[in-house]
Amino acid sequence: AGVEEWQVKLSNVQSTIGVWEKVSRSWAALESIFLSSADIRASLSDVTKIFEGIDAEFKAMMQESCTEFNVIAACNVDGKEQALTEMKKGLDKCQRALNEYLDVKKAIYPRFYFVSAVALLDMLANGTNPRKIMPYLGDCYDALANLIFIKDEATGEESNKTADIMVAKDRERIPMHEPFTMEGEVELYLNRLTDAMQVTLRHQMLKGIEDGVNWETSEELPRHKWCFKYPAQVVLTGSLIYWTEETEQALEELEGGKEDAVKLTYQNS
Repeated sequence: AGVEEWQVKLSNVQSTIGVWEKVSRSWAALESIFLSSADIRASLSDVTKIFEGIDAEFKAMMQESCTEFNVIAACNVDGKEQALTEMKKGLDKCQRALNEYLDVKKAIYPRFYFVSAVALLDMLANGTNPRKIMPYLGDCYDALANLIFIKDEATGEESNKTADIMVAKDRERIPMHEPFTMEGEVELYLNRLTDAMQVTLRHQMLKGIEDGVNWETSEELPRHKWCFKYPAQVVLTGSLIYWTEETEQALEELEGGKEDAVKLTYQNS
């Protein structure tokens, strides 16, 4: 009888500690999210209440356990394993609700898939403060690293929401086509930022190609100066466009009977 009693006690210890560890990990991962993130608390108010109830119950259980140093006695308290199991179910429900909420945000702004869950939650929590979003731009975009905020000419202070220069990861700076203001939900204004980048580069591309037409004859903007006037992406793409046009023209001249057309084009390129 004594052996069987000990088998039951030790089995309870094993199963209770197993559930306890799972609850501890889940609680630790969710505590800062549901208790500190204003965005999550506002958007998932019902789930937040569930977590707050579990949080209070779990902390009370941990405080009680601090007074009992015998693991066998601590784990064989009537109803403890069942209570922990119910906590785990509640925490799983909170985690599923959180994942569904983040999936909605990712569907609106798919580049959120490139950032970690911790970074995403930080971005959502600080969406109304664009400066705190800047460290994560490099995770969302392959080349963009930062934005330069405009300065008030009267006071000399920088704006907290409006930027006018993009900074690449290689430190190249590109003035935006027009000042860009970050207001509203972070996933929405980041989508607008993507559009603003495309508009800026499209404008730069058209202007670069227009200026590049005369780089061989222009004294004010020869090719070597043209290369430094525009962003590297525009210079590379514009150069390839002109190379393609010149090559096509050379091939047409070759078909027309000019045998050295391709050779001359190669020598002049």
